[in-house]
Order: sequence, then C-alpha cells, then structure tokens
Amino acid sequence: MADLSGKIALITGGGNGIGLAASKALRAAGATVVTAGRNDKRAQDFRDQYSDVFDKVYTADAGSIPETNA
Repeated sequence: MADLSGKIALITGGGNGIGLAASKALRAAGATVVTAGRNDKRAQDFRDQYSDVFDKVYTADAGSIPETNA
C-alpha cells in the first residue's frame, strides 16, 4: 500500500470484520484512522480494544436520521 502519512481515513464499521481489517491496513500505511461506534458503550469498547488502530472514535448511529443531520 502507498504511504498514507498525512491522510485521514474515516471508516464506517471500523470496529469489526472487513472494516477493522481495512482500518488496520490504513493505519499501517500511515493514515490517521477515525471511526464511530453506534452508541457510547460501543465507541468506548473500540477505544479500549483498538487504541493502537484508531486515532479518534466518535459516537454516531448512521441509522438515526437526527444523528446524521447533526
């Protein structure tokens, strides 16, 4: 993968499956990696379990119309 230093990757579904694998690969390539958990507990779980992968973890539910309009 190319050097992604200075780039920001926003990964939806970054905490598991293909999203997590992509997050790890992007991080290894030098990108700043950002994701979101569906609720506060899930976001905190991502922070605790994958602090070496994610630079920022937000709480956001893409299935919630009010949250996507924020």
